[in-house]
Amino acid sequence: VHGRPSYRHKDGDTWWTNSNTEKKDVRAKQLAGDAALLQPLMWSVPQLGWFVGSAEHLGERRGSIFARAPQAATPNAVSSVWTTALGTSNGSMPLPNLRCVGDTEGLAAMAAMLGAKRAVLANGAGTVYFTPRRSDNPKFDRLRSSWVGVYRRLKDPNNGNNHADEYWIVNDRYVYERVATSTSASGPSSKTSRALWFAGDSWFIGYREHVGQPRGIFHARDLALQPEKINTQWLIAGSAASKQPAGSAGSTQLSVSSLDWVDAPDLAVISGDEGKQALTRYKAQLALRASKLGRRMGLNHAGKRKGAHPSDRLRGSQVSER
Repeated sequence: VHGRPSYRHKDGDTWWTNSNTEKKDVRAKQLAGDAALLQPLMWSVPQLGWFVGSAEHLGERRGSIFARAPQAATPNAVSSVWTTALGTSNGSMPLPNLRCVGDTEGLAAMAAMLGAKRAVLANGAGTVYFTPRRSDNPKFDRLRSSWVGVYRRLKDPNNGNNHADEYWIVNDRYVYERVATSTSASGPSSKTSRALWFAGDSWFIGYREHVGQPRGIFHARDLALQPEKINTQWLIAGSAASKQPAGSAGSTQLSVSSLDWVDAPDLAVISGDEGKQALTRYKAQLALRASKLGRRMGLNHAGKRKGAHPSDRLRGSQVSER
């Protein structure tokens, strides 16, 4: 391109962006089968320097990462500081620790980085709790109650073929599955079991069949390596919240590109005794609300019996109250 080589991301991953507008465009291209246009590439533009961005912008004077180095014939010859516009409202942000190096040095650096990242992952909690911290807010109870619970690291379904770790790692993060509350002998299927995973720039909670995809019922935009380290607010899919279905995977599994999300500030992924106590407290709150609702329904039923005498309705309400 422009007389110099261009480079493609080895794993062919989809390019990610922080722009909501571009995220919707990304999702549209994925649905249209144009995912190849979203793969990360690196190219040079004369008189400017080197760009990193999606394949659809190959050769253009635009990208998400840039280094002003017009004289560098290859990206590993760049000596200036790389910059990025990602995560900034305007202008660019320097990336002083980012370098482009050749094969031998690059492989060694990536191996060291991967080893350090795996060590951080291994030190995380194997069991976490997705639950409200302290809130007694009943909003979205019907939907939320079927997703809160105990989540544990999921064994690698590929029997460790991808890596030495016995647990499943997707997008450089462990995958967690909700501990089933059903007593069914067959257990939950991938279409009904709940899971927690990382994709793009966010953590998701959704159905296991969508592990690794940027879609789910809940999501939190956070790059934390461990889910219990998430510091940003969780969001709940707006359409799911309005319908509050008990149902199956499908229409309520919103992609991260959607703007239809509702704040869920009381939800968190918590580890250890704190998480266990928070989940126990929430389950007690649910039971109390269900009990109160049952008593109210009993009162309404007693009061609406067809043809009942007022004294009968009173006696009925007294019985229900007991």
